[in-house]
Amino acid sequence: MPSVSKAARQAATSLAGSLACLVLTVAPVAAFARLMRAEGPLPLLFGWAAVSALLLRGALRIPERRRLVSATVRTLALIVVAAGMAIVLVQVNVARRSLAEAWLDLARKGEAFGFFSFFATEVYALFALGQTAFLSARKPLSWIVSAAASNALCFGIVFGNGAALALAVAATVALALSLNDGPLRYRLVSLSTPFVLAAAISLFYSWYRDPSGARLRLPAPPDLTGLITLVAPGFPLLVDVPGYGFSAGSGSMPSSVFLTTRPLWSIQGRSGTTHYLADGRYDEWLRTAWAPDPDPGPPVAALAEAPLAARRDLLLTLAEDFFPSAPIERETEALAFPDGIPRQISASKNAGARFEPSLRRGQRVILLSRVPAEAVGDQPDAKAPATDSGFDDARYLDASRNSPRLRALAADLLRKAGEGAPSAADDAEQTLRRRYVALLLDHFASGYEYSLDAGKPPEGKDTVDWFVFDRRKGFCVYYASAFVLLAREAGIPARMAEGWRVTLGENGTGTITGSNAHAWPELYLDGDWRIFEPTPPYAQADPFAYTREGDRATRRQLEDLYGQTATAVTRETPGRSPILPPYAALGAAVLAILLLGARFALTLAAGERGRVVREARKAVKKAARRGIPRPEQSGWLAWKAALPTALPEASAAKAALLADRMIAYVYGESGGTD
Repeated sequence: MPSVSKAARQAATSLAGSLACLVLTVAPVAAFARLMRAEGPLPLLFGWAAVSALLLRGALRIPERRRLVSATVRTLALIVVAAGMAIVLVQVNVARRSLAEAWLDLARKGEAFGFFSFFATEVYALFALGQTAFLSARKPLSWIVSAAASNALCFGIVFGNGAALALAVAATVALALSLNDGPLRYRLVSLSTPFVLAAAISLFYSWYRDPSGARLRLPAPPDLTGLITLVAPGFPLLVDVPGYGFSAGSGSMPSSVFLTTRPLWSIQGRSGTTHYLADGRYDEWLRTAWAPDPDPGPPVAALAEAPLAARRDLLLTLAEDFFPSAPIERETEALAFPDGIPRQISASKNAGARFEPSLRRGQRVILLSRVPAEAVGDQPDAKAPATDSGFDDARYLDASRNSPRLRALAADLLRKAGEGAPSAADDAEQTLRRRYVALLLDHFASGYEYSLDAGKPPEGKDTVDWFVFDRRKGFCVYYASAFVLLAREAGIPARMAEGWRVTLGENGTGTITGSNAHAWPELYLDGDWRIFEPTPPYAQADPFAYTREGDRATRRQLEDLYGQTATAVTRETPGRSPILPPYAALGAAVLAILLLGARFALTLAAGERGRVVREARKAVKKAARRGIPRPEQSGWLAWKAALPTALPEASAAKAALLADRMIAYVYGESGGTD
């Protein structure tokens, strides 16, 4: 009976410790999520934190003599914790600064919410898990200090509190000093070494210049955005990454885009109308990308509130958590904000509306096609709109970087446009331009393919030239770029715009998603800037006739836009989807499992002897730093005898036990077995 009672007490103690470990890990994470109003798969996060805490406790508490159980639990703990850390690090890699700034602004006002709050909760969960490791290792004081350090750090970063950050630094230093063995001077050197090295590298980077005078470039971390798009193309942290989420490329010429179906804006206006909502314009072609138009254009008035005053007015409501801008149409003369004018707004015809900090979910913007007479002068933030009456000819006519083949194509189309055209009419030049533009539209309507995967041009090749004459396959940015450059060859001022193209339904409502991301050319004809549509699926009766059956991502986008399943006749050669097939991800997962299984097998094979050898190597390195010769030079007996002269009593005793085990292995006194 006494033995049963002892076993029962041990089981009860173990259960109580496990419950305490769970509560002290999950409860702070749940409290942080509630405080920040996190939105996301919270049960999955709480489950991961709970399982990780229990596995870490088992890995630190299960006796070494239970070799199989100990190795299994340690391997599982490694897999689960490493997987969570990897997921968080990937999200850190793709998270944009604009999202972080918008979230921090709200957090400091106590109004944080959304998926970024969930992301912050994931980071906090890693801190909580690190604290649990100290608790499981029976180091309550270290647990208290680490909890103080991590919570002070999070509080200081989120709320911008300098005192909390100072407390976090002090607690971290105290924790690091308490965990190291040896004299205080060695612990201080060990603690300060990383900071000294970081400072030295920073100074070298700041002052170094190569012989040409250029600054040293540090290697950039790998961009893992594509990895997330394979698993979750609509991942919330991708919302403002150019070429992903809601953008067609932001002036660049990406080889492929990954567009999400997540709602960005809900829109209300006149039923059946199509709207081109621009978020930016570009004027200078750099052979591989576009430079933003430096002219913001006439200012757009910002009004506190105004009703829908005209049939062309639009109401936009933000559906995403945060977004730093709002698009406008060419007809937009003023913006009205029923929820109050945001701080630090800049709005103009060419650049759209920019907000600092970002707009947040639910905020409304009304695009007014005219400024109400009663609003001008009455609103402190309202400005009477200027008239967009001119343009910079040199900027919008620059075709100096066009390739010879583009010039030859433009000359041929101009010749055809001039055949049979009246030359004596008053508007002969404008008529020639109109005929030329019509021929341009016909040119891109035949022999080209629409695909979200345009491929990569050869090194040093002009991207537009390669698209027009060699690849003949791409998406809106490629068609718009080619159209602009060819229009300039005919003396027509032209520029490229990016934003969203959306058609409202019968009830006058619609939704802007990544599928609506679009780029289009704007040409100055007949005294005004006019929009043209050279991208075949947006201009032709059958949008699916210009894409291949095997191009799943592209056809999925068109189905989302046009609300139908692709049934059109397809080309003979199947296209390649920019999203890897499922078996590629499955193969990567199988490979990871095999690697982890190999490590598990090696751990089992090494057993107790392998663990002793690893710990002995660490002890030898530590003793060598204190001046004790290595066993290879003096032998294990001499090494053991020298330990008390250089190491603290506890460390020397532990190292002596390791020396005894190694002597037994070396001389075969235990047969080398466990």
